Amino acid sequence: MIPWLKFVERATTRPHVSQLLVKALQTQVRTNAYRASLGRISRQQFLLRYPATLLRPDGSTVEARVAEPRQVIQLAVDLKTLSEDERRQRLAARKPKAKKIKKEEIDDNFDSNEYLSMWAGDNVDKGAALAAADQTASQSAKIKSKRKKSK
Repeated sequence: MIPWLKFVERATTRPHVSQLLVKALQTQVRTNAYRASLGRISRQQFLLRYPATLLRPDGSTVEARVAEPRQVIQLAVDLKTLSEDERRQRLAARKPKAKKIKKEEIDDNFDSNEYLSMWAGDNVDKGAALAAADQTASQSAKIKSKRKKSK
């Protein structure tokens, strides 16, 4: 077959531009989950939206979809609509509470002589072990006196 004849055959089998436009207009493309600006989302499962209960100040509830997983979202109460007593109670609950001062007591009544038998074996001189225990006791007494002076 002649090469230029192949070119002519291929050109005749290709669809015309107008045929491509008709196909493009006939196909329906849906880019997101919204069909209209008003209404609800038509998909049952929509990515990154979690069902939550919206609690209004009057006690009524509405199901809503939110970006973060929450069970209940409570709307704020308008203080102007409350009675004087309820308004005072709510404002008092918002104020920061006074912090209780904790008095820290250090109970330092450690006696190293009680534990002398644990680290003093048969071949260790008991007198040296007692001297070491007395030294640790005197160090703890010094620390105790420094703490009392700093207070």
